[in-house]
Amino acid sequence: MMNYIIPILISGMITNVYAIKLFRKSNNFRSAILRTTLLNFFLLFSASIWWFFSAADGFSQVFGIALYGVSFILIGVIYFTILFFMKRSKSKIISNNTSN
Repeated sequence: MMNYIIPILISGMITNVYAIKLFRKSNNFRSAILRTTLLNFFLLFSASIWWFFSAADGFSQVFGIALYGVSFILIGVIYFTILFFMKRSKSKIISNNTSN
C-alpha cells in the first residue's frame, strides 16, 4: 500500500513547490497552471504505468489507475487554489501601492 501512495505524495509536493516557484518567477497565472498541470500529468501518468505493470490482478490495476486519476484532479485543485490566492494577494498589494 505504501508503494502506491508514495508517488501521489511525491507528485503533490513537487507540483505544488514548482507551481509556487514558477508563479513567483513569472507572475503569469495561466502559464504556471498549464506547466504545473503538464508536470503533474507526467508524474502521475508515469506512476500509472508503473502500477499497471506491478499490480497483481486486473481489478487492482484498474482501481489503482483510477485513483491516480482522482489524485491528478485533487492535486490540481490544490495548486490552482494556492496560485489563485497568491495572484489575488499580489493584485491587492499592487492596488494598495498604486492608490497611495
